[in-house]
Amino acid sequence: MSNGLEKLKSKEEISLLFKAGINSYYFPFRITYLFKTKESGIGYFISVPKKQFKKAVDRNKIRRQINEVFIKKINLDYFSDKKLILCISFTAKNKINFNEIEKKLIEAFRIFIKKTEKE
Repeated sequence: MSNGLEKLKSKEEISLLFKAGINSYYFPFRITYLFKTKESGIGYFISVPKKQFKKAVDRNKIRRQINEVFIKKINLDYFSDKKLILCISFTAKNKINFNEIEKKLIEAFRIFIKKTEKE
């Protein structure tokens, strides 16, 4: 992936993320994150609930749209010196158009970066 991004596939890291991670919420996104020391890079995955969107086609479309915005519009250079693991969860009950997803995700990451600056 570009910019040191890699999709998170390790079950150990995912379970560690949900056990020890911190949540940042801005509707319709919940960003769960965890910093690891002695490593660098960004590992991420996108979660869209099967309970809300029964058809895989719908879940995959939302996941692709979120991934598109995340890779092209979100600037994560602030975290270049640390290892960041994050999960982007889509929490809305209905489908949202791409422009709305883009606007809300950018705002969610603005809040997320402001919150992590304090830590």
